[in-house]
Amino acid sequence: MRTLPTGILSLDKMLRGGFRIGTVSEVVGRAGVGKTQLALQLCVMAARYGQGSIYIDTERKLSIQRLQEIANKRQVAFGYEGISNTPSRGLVFTHEEQEHESNKHNFARKQHQQQQEALPGCYKSSQQVLQSVTVHTPLTCAELISVISTLDEEILERNENASCRIIPSVSKKEENSVSSLCSFPVRLVILDSIAAPTRRDFGQMESAPQRASAVFHIAQMLKRLADQTNVAVVVINQVGQQSQFRQKQSNEQMPKGEGNNRSDYVAINAALGTSWHHCVTTRLLLEHGHDLQCYNRNYTINDAAAVKPIIFEKNYHKGSDSAEAAKSRLAHVRRGTLVKSNVSGPANVFLEMTSMGMNEFRNV
Repeated sequence: MRTLPTGILSLDKMLRGGFRIGTVSEVVGRAGVGKTQLALQLCVMAARYGQGSIYIDTERKLSIQRLQEIANKRQVAFGYEGISNTPSRGLVFTHEEQEHESNKHNFARKQHQQQQEALPGCYKSSQQVLQSVTVHTPLTCAELISVISTLDEEILERNENASCRIIPSVSKKEENSVSSLCSFPVRLVILDSIAAPTRRDFGQMESAPQRASAVFHIAQMLKRLADQTNVAVVVINQVGQQSQFRQKQSNEQMPKGEGNNRSDYVAINAALGTSWHHCVTTRLLLEHGHDLQCYNRNYTINDAAAVKPIIFEKNYHKGSDSAEAAKSRLAHVRRGTLVKSNVSGPANVFLEMTSMGMNEFRNV
């Protein structure tokens, strides 16, 4: 594998196949935009292709329940088909016959699921996804550096002990048992987020040189890890504050037009400054669909592959949905912009948050 797909066709096309293995990529955006949701989805996608993940949770907000939900929803929607969820209809059974028919149906479904899960590119069960992910929870920069320094050994050990699949037992005695010795080789490392420990340790402006030094050291360790262990490193980053000068420049660059309010416009700037800016190979910016940066530039969500500069109120879902319904759906819409890449030019796609993670937005 040269890239790790995101499971979103338009986004993978924009990234030329997904997040590149052997490099450090960054996902940046405001709070609540879906950065962690995309990170969890990447863990599910890695397991889909028989690859494992390491999740470094510096904010300690990783939701196992949400990871299971994304895995379950995607497996049901895309993972395996061919057997209905209910036994044969239209027949009359006694109580004993119904129980026997139900057991036979469940057994056949489990066998079919196992056969499908063994196929390359098939979505795995939530249990398999959870077993493919190891989690670290450092709080400070020192703890984060300590964790990263041991990851190469962990990856080597996991890769040596990896097998291709996890086989759940279907016998009644071992119905809930799963082999704990099975795992996937590691192909993904997620750091969520890099800004949290630096802000805890170097919150004051006087500590800016020390923060820059720590960030540069962490970046070098991540780049070495990605290159030497052949993994995709995806770093979640928060949004930093804009200086008054930069804010004035952004306001002046914003196009004039109906609906624009320059005093309310706030340009998005990734945290950690220039010391981190040049350390990543790929940078993906996520924005809310109702974000001022989208809204005030008069972008309409008309197509997942193209952005048309038309005023939102007059054109979104014209003739099909009311303005209220359109704005309600807009709350789940995100715009992904490829800010930096050495294999693709600047581009953007529209995405939608759903129970199965992020999907391609379809204006239907």
